[in-house]
Amino acid sequence: MLSEVVTWPKPGLVDPVEHGAHPDMDVFTFIKSATSLRPYFYQAAIPSTIFSIWHNISGSALSLW
Repeated sequence: MLSEVVTWPKPGLVDPVEHGAHPDMDVFTFIKSATSLRPYFYQAAIPSTIFSIWHNISGSALSLW
């Protein structure tokens, strides 16, 4: 997200030059909000990581059976 917001020119909504359709958000507000969400992105990734590991282990075990 942080790499995307600082890229310009692009067809996105918020970038370092303009705020597009968001008059209440600039690049600095976007960066603050993205960094405040970082811990929650890690928490959201944990269940899918556990599922992926379980799927790989159980799939191998079933194929051997």
